[in-house]
Amino acid sequence: MTRASINMGDDGNAPHFAELDLPDDATLERALRAVDDSRYHHVHAGGWVTWVVYFGWTYRNDSSHSLAILNHHRVAYLDDPNSRLTDLAEDGRADLYFDYEGGSDLEAIRDRLLNGRETSAVGDFTPAGESPEE
Repeated sequence: MTRASINMGDDGNAPHFAELDLPDDATLERALRAVDDSRYHHVHAGGWVTWVVYFGWTYRNDSSHSLAILNHHRVAYLDDPNSRLTDLAEDGRADLYFDYEGGSDLEAIRDRLLNGRETSAVGDFTPAGESPEE
């Protein structure tokens, strides 16, 4: 997976590549929980950064298929969270790209990106004993 930089200071650490070992049958929910557990997207820039998750190393070149929106421990799914990642990916590759999204209203961003597609409810990955504001 890789992600966009959020500011010039973040550019100094680019590219932001990371790998997660997941089973071949990993679902979208399992993959995003693993991303949240790894804290890969927990970039704090005066507030938690909101990310739109796409397939591919860059969503503009490889795919415009958005999967979910993440913000700290919250997720809004744009596809069935129980679907296998490899089934959702057109080429069977589950490379993920996290694009910076202005705003923190997951529901509003989800509704804009859905464009008529159905989705499940917004979820919460907050580990026991930790608040989403941390």
